Amino acid sequence: MNKCLLSVLFVPVLLSTLMAQTGPDQLSTLLDYYNAEYPQEKVYLHFDKPYYSTGEDIWFQAYLVAGALHEPSPFSTNIYVELWSEDGQLIRRNNLLAEGGVAKGDFHIPREFKTGSYFIRAYTRWMQNFDQEYFFTKKISIVKPTDTFNSSPPDSLTLEVQFYPEGGHLVEGLVSRVALTVMSPSRIGGNREIRILREDGFELSKFLTNSDGIGVFNFLPEQGTNYYAVIDGDDRKFELPEPLASGYVLSVDNLSDKDKAIVTVRSRGQNEKVFVIAQTRGAIAYADEHKLQSNEVSFSIPKKDLLSGITQITLFDEQGIPHAERLMFYLSPNPPVAKIETDKPAYSTRDSTTIKIKVLDAESNPAVGSFSMSVIDSVRINGARFSENIVSNLLLTSDLKGVITNPLRFFKTPDDSTRAEELDRIMMVHGWRRFTWESLREETFPEVRFGVEQGITIQGTLKTAQDGDPIVGGKVSHVGTFNGEPDFMSTESLKDGFFALGNLRYYENEEVYLEGTFTKKNRKKEQKGYIEIDTVSASFPAFTFNQSRIFGIDSSLVEESVTSRIELESLKGLYEFDEDVRDLGEFVVEGLSAEEKYKREGLYYSLDFDSLVQEVDDSYSIFHQLRAKLPGLKIIGFGSGAGVQLNYGKGKDGSPIILVDGVRLTPSQIAAYPPKAFKKVEIHKGIKEILTWSESGLAAIFRIQGGGGIIELTTRTKEEYEDYYKLLGDERVSSPFGGYYKSREFSAPRYAPETPMDMIPDLRTMIHWEPLIKTDENGEATITYFNADLPTRVSIYLEGLTDQGVPIVGAQTYSVVEKEDN
Repeated sequence: MNKCLLSVLFVPVLLSTLMAQTGPDQLSTLLDYYNAEYPQEKVYLHFDKPYYSTGEDIWFQAYLVAGALHEPSPFSTNIYVELWSEDGQLIRRNNLLAEGGVAKGDFHIPREFKTGSYFIRAYTRWMQNFDQEYFFTKKISIVKPTDTFNSSPPDSLTLEVQFYPEGGHLVEGLVSRVALTVMSPSRIGGNREIRILREDGFELSKFLTNSDGIGVFNFLPEQGTNYYAVIDGDDRKFELPEPLASGYVLSVDNLSDKDKAIVTVRSRGQNEKVFVIAQTRGAIAYADEHKLQSNEVSFSIPKKDLLSGITQITLFDEQGIPHAERLMFYLSPNPPVAKIETDKPAYSTRDSTTIKIKVLDAESNPAVGSFSMSVIDSVRINGARFSENIVSNLLLTSDLKGVITNPLRFFKTPDDSTRAEELDRIMMVHGWRRFTWESLREETFPEVRFGVEQGITIQGTLKTAQDGDPIVGGKVSHVGTFNGEPDFMSTESLKDGFFALGNLRYYENEEVYLEGTFTKKNRKKEQKGYIEIDTVSASFPAFTFNQSRIFGIDSSLVEESVTSRIELESLKGLYEFDEDVRDLGEFVVEGLSAEEKYKREGLYYSLDFDSLVQEVDDSYSIFHQLRAKLPGLKIIGFGSGAGVQLNYGKGKDGSPIILVDGVRLTPSQIAAYPPKAFKKVEIHKGIKEILTWSESGLAAIFRIQGGGGIIELTTRTKEEYEDYYKLLGDERVSSPFGGYYKSREFSAPRYAPETPMDMIPDLRTMIHWEPLIKTDENGEATITYFNADLPTRVSIYLEGLTDQGVPIVGAQTYSVVEKEDN
């Protein structure tokens, strides 16, 4: 059987016919039907840091996968990423465009935030059709160094005990393994002494729970006898579940043999036939029938046939009714490798650092994939506080309900027997709930209320401009650009003039340009219609908070963050400032009118767009419009990654500062503007021109940084916009459906060549963040950045996914020492 969900073409069959038959083949077909009709998507976010302080930025890369093999999802492209406060308030929701299954994003943390737990949640529309427990949800700790922090105790220290018989049930007269958990309402477990007693007080077993509060014991229930557990130091009695008079016990030994799992089935009934299916995320690795001899049978499942991750082993009777189930975790002994090499064994402060990444698959062949890399000062940021990565998430936590404390610990030493035993206990107490076989048998499938999104949809009504009558068979078109590339889409209006224009791509706060046209009967000339946008907002899921996720701001984390902040503040005094350089603090740059600007001559050029009204084409970016009209302007690269250079004499090109209404933006951000939005451009070339540009107030800010020139773009006012578009005959509408969030660029200083502005102390602890890394056909990628001013130990964390869906992580460290004076 082909294990790749995404490549299976399945013709739906009548389920009632399937259920009338029994056997592994019919059950496998039923599972294939479910996976084909309801493919599972997952979202994982890789974060730059394990915790944050107010005033910082949260940087992350989103990975969107689907199916058994975790391949980059071919379904959804929209990922919704939300930031929530612990009191249930939505702070921000961003819609990210995932291309090739990846997207980059960020959140800014305002300085007024208070110390506490915050939550980031990520999902797709399609995922809303299923249990929200499988959305990506991460608790993040944010510390405000000026806050007074009091560590609050849990809401209650009352302990509760829950029992988990292996396979699902206790059966009279059959030996079972039973797991139990000892937890408080705030999910605090810990080592506890447990005793299992018969109703007459006879002690059957005594053991200690592990640090997760989980313990395991063997148990043989007798008919008509009650049993209970007691916790050392607690007077209460916790009754064990009542055993069934007849049934099955399913036992799985995943620890004794590294090559196979040994499965044992016991029954209180007659000798009979049973079916067993083992599947990982819908990919079936084992399906067979067995005849019980003397009410028992044992067999093995080869681990080489399993995918890495959680395998669900289910026992069915002859009628195909499921009776017992057990989860098992398997990790391939030959995982892919991500090698990280530095170009030097150690670096000086502000040294250029070149990182070479080489990714190899399980067969040591080059692997092409998408990755993200975080580089931190590991002396001042405790990297040990990372509790999860893409491997632990996709293979473990994303398929389980409930909270697993620090899942990353199970993957740091994969050959450790203690780790394997603790992970096996986790499998006994956390149930798989992606689907249940009972729901498949009863044809109780998820209600599909949300379709797959591959863009943004705008819907509304096309009407006649004269009398407002609905137009059937008219044409509604969108013509624009996205990341500097043309974006065209059109559709036909249906009954009552309704239209839905789908798969659109535009950024939030952008206005969408639509045109509605129709042709009257017996007339050839096309006429313009009036577009009325439907303002019904899309529904988003509420966030159900649970206390086990909220509690846990560690006082040591607060102390660590505050200590680091104090250290950085004290270090500022160790660095000398140039007398001409002043710390401007926080400021707002406001646009200046044409009358306020200082009149300059020489290396200065101005162009009024009103003379280009009919020439400007919104199909291309503003820089393409100006390339042939402004001296010295060059475009480097293509599409969203295109840059701009300006020739400032003697054959030299520089990267100019670009301002839109006085605000500095990147070329990619400006490329998202329709060219028609601008009315004027001014260019200032050469360092002398910049240094004499003092009356504007901007020269003091940009000074030497403007050595590559400054390009000032001025946009039209709202009123000018309206008149302009009436002139051009376009219709401009605001979309109530929002747009994609355009992630900011990580601020990465460059110290080559050095400038006087570089005398400002560089006290970064977040050294570098590099999203959207793509390895080439050799499995390689190269990243370059600059270290900061602090002698320290730097840690590199790489995470990502191959194009075949294999999650990979890598890590490396290096030293940074004080730069010696020349």
